[in-house]
Amino acid sequence: MENKIFDVLIVSAGPGGCATVFSLSNSGLKVALIDKAIFPREKICGDGITLDSISQLSKLSPRMAKNIKDHKSKINCQGYLISDSKGNKRFVKMPNLYKTYLIEREYFDNELIKECEQYQNIYAFENTKAISCSISEKKVELTTTNGSFIGDLIVGADGANSLIAKMINPNRSKESINGLSVRAYFKNVKDDCHKDVIEIHYLKELLPGYLWIFHLSNNKKKCWHWNG
Repeated sequence: MENKIFDVLIVSAGPGGCATVFSLSNSGLKVALIDKAIFPREKICGDGITLDSISQLSKLSPRMAKNIKDHKSKINCQGYLISDSKGNKRFVKMPNLYKTYLIEREYFDNELIKECEQYQNIYAFENTKAISCSISEKKVELTTTNGSFIGDLIVGADGANSLIAKMINPNRSKESINGLSVRAYFKNVKDDCHKDVIEIHYLKELLPGYLWIFHLSNNKKKCWHWNG
């Protein structure tokens, strides 16, 4: 299998990797965007996108920002429903300044990589898992399940368990503070009172963690429990 030669290698097609792609889209550089998944794919993360995120995205790709604003599955969040460990509840209306859209992360990331594929100098490789990486003064070589990639520069946008970060700093895992989150989607859950809000519950039995509920389109809910 022949080596694939590029100027820049970007590992992971999440928001960080795709934002880097947008920044390099008119650079004239030959860029490889490499991800282990096949899109669309699920992602353990929140399903809220703030207006500030859209504003930042519009600076990188106005077309992409418009796609998210016009997405058929997007819901305009009206505010937060918050409860404390004693059962007290309060609704906080969402100010326009902090407007948030509710959209499944799967859709958002899929739109990101679709936008990356619109640029002639960007080459996206899905279903390509990074295995190892060697870095020298002259080049970077990334070994993957889809062959080897050679580049002048590599960007490790592959998250908390980044292979690239581990190669650069082998002690990184010892320096990290870890938390645990669990999430699940529930379908056909009708809740007319809270259909366009984000719920945050500090339940006594979950402390010091908390529970999020994102109300999505088609009566779908996402529950996310985080424990630090």
